[in-house]
Amino acid sequence: MKKKIVFVIAVLLLAIVSIISLTACSKAGLGMIRNEDNSIMFEKYGKFNLVFSDEFEGTEINKEIWNVGYGKEDAVRRGAYYRSTEEYAFVKDGNLTIRTKYIDDGDNSGWRTSWLDTKTKSGNSYPNFTGYSSKYGYYEVRCIAPPCEGIWSAFWLWPDEGTGFTPDDVKGGQDGAEIDIMESAWYNKKDGSGRSQMVIHIDNYKDKSYLNLIPDRVPKMHTEFHTFGVLWSQDCYIYYIDGKPIGELKFGVSDVKEHLILSVEVGGKPDENGKPVAGKDWAGNPNSNDKTKAYDFIIDYVRVYQSEVQA
Repeated sequence: MKKKIVFVIAVLLLAIVSIISLTACSKAGLGMIRNEDNSIMFEKYGKFNLVFSDEFEGTEINKEIWNVGYGKEDAVRRGAYYRSTEEYAFVKDGNLTIRTKYIDDGDNSGWRTSWLDTKTKSGNSYPNFTGYSSKYGYYEVRCIAPPCEGIWSAFWLWPDEGTGFTPDDVKGGQDGAEIDIMESAWYNKKDGSGRSQMVIHIDNYKDKSYLNLIPDRVPKMHTEFHTFGVLWSQDCYIYYIDGKPIGELKFGVSDVKEHLILSVEVGGKPDENGKPVAGKDWAGNPNSNDKTKAYDFIIDYVRVYQSEVQA
């Protein structure tokens, strides 16, 4: 009997060691080193040079790059109105802020927030607008997430072209994927920490074809700056937080150019009249927050790096 117990314990220990080894191996060779010339050296993929950045200096959003607002003034998405005015999206002290707050306005009462994207096919009327989209590379944001429940910030990529998420969609994601690099959906009021996930959505949302990585808690991500990035190659996505590899997904790898999006989502959905109604969602209930306060998604920078080999 004792021998059996010892054998079982030995097997369990071996299994634990194997799991630890596999976890370590999955991140081996995925480290990065930041160079003084603003390039990044990846152990596995070599040198990547900075090809796009917005450091959000000055006093205004660069509208040659960014569309502001979700399509049009008072656009509705989930449980909020989306605005393009400086009250909800502005640059100050070297940061971009996307502000979310509740407005008590009779029948139009509700949450307001904003959205920025670099979609080149947007039909933007700004005379010098170029937007920005690219394929493959390392994409990174440095930010502080808004400290609230049911309201979450995100940095993500969406295809400019291709058939992904259209009736002509090609199954598998190569014609375009939603690449969520940072989503701050798990706010913990007790210690200010939370989680950010990387999610890859492909095909269409009805089929719920997706895969995600949710790492351990990120200390003080709602009060201090952290970096969130993804290395997107022809073979996989590798997720990084604060320069450390979190994991790798070989799922739904997009093969088309995609643009950048910085957004805030408010849980809920529009009613039958198209009015946004905030309510309990997968990230919690936005109505549990103090409606007298504003909640800010603060972005220090957005950067894109591409391989010297690719260039």
